[in-house]
Amino acid sequence: MGRVGQYFLSHLLQTQRYSVSFSPFRTDFMEPRWSAKTRALLNPNPTVETVDQMVTYGSVLEARKPRCARQMTPWLFYEAATLPGTIVSTINANDRVYACSKFVRDVFLASGIKIPVDVLGHGFDPQHYRYRARTLDTPFIFLCVAEHTPRKNLPMLIECFERAFDNRADVQLVIKVGLHGPGDLRRAIKHPTKVRVVHQLLEDDVAMAQLYQAAHCFVLPTRGEGFGLPFLEAMATGLPVIATDFGGHLDFCTPETAYLIHNRRLVDADTRCFPHIASQWADPDEEHLVVLMRQVVADYDTASAKARLASERAHASWTWGAQLSQVF
Repeated sequence: MGRVGQYFLSHLLQTQRYSVSFSPFRTDFMEPRWSAKTRALLNPNPTVETVDQMVTYGSVLEARKPRCARQMTPWLFYEAATLPGTIVSTINANDRVYACSKFVRDVFLASGIKIPVDVLGHGFDPQHYRYRARTLDTPFIFLCVAEHTPRKNLPMLIECFERAFDNRADVQLVIKVGLHGPGDLRRAIKHPTKVRVVHQLLEDDVAMAQLYQAAHCFVLPTRGEGFGLPFLEAMATGLPVIATDFGGHLDFCTPETAYLIHNRRLVDADTRCFPHIASQWADPDEEHLVVLMRQVVADYDTASAKARLASERAHASWTWGAQLSQVF
């Protein structure tokens, strides 16, 4: 979320069409990384009299803020298939809403959102996430970048990977987890020499891009995504992508640009998982995931061609500048 805000702020400043100020959340993990230029824009007490539009990026649980601008426009992510009525009412109390993908927009409209809904997607920085052709060397590395939560479905990924390559020592899986750490994830690993969990904090986009560029394929059998930024970043570097056929990432993960895991059906979402809302999410097919991972390794020429096309489309349409300029 901090990275989204950072690039959004930079874009508004670069256009030179807006007078921009910055009103952070009380607990902002990005604060140590604010530049002096960013700090100079701090406005802790915006008012209706001085601000034309306030854009707040967050979850649907944070959709309603005290009115401190003439137009209140939350920019929202959401990962499940329906919205409860109480959340719909909260969102409708605003003047307009930005959805981070067509998936989110369609869920909002089907659930009863009546205010105008615009799609305002995310992007990547092309200075860092550059295309790099891969060679089929050993070990073959599958990479996953995700938090260890039920929605991300990492124990299933580990199980399917170990089944797919049980007798091969030359194929490995690297899972990069985020701020919340690995938790009990290592309990799911039967072959620790082949499955590695990385939880060290990466300093910047340079380090993230290097992580993608050192791998051969990105895989994440997610149960739902509002946007799915790691999929896009992986694609931008020319990494073949395996993703669930459900969620906001389908805006750019198509059959031409990615390997899509069959979604067997919608199932009840785990309400212990943020945002703790009773809804539905995907049930990705384990057997199909095993097939797809083996397919990528067995026919890497085809996977590389698909990845090259995905990278070209990403650089043409999905940079931060290309996405944000559609609205701002």
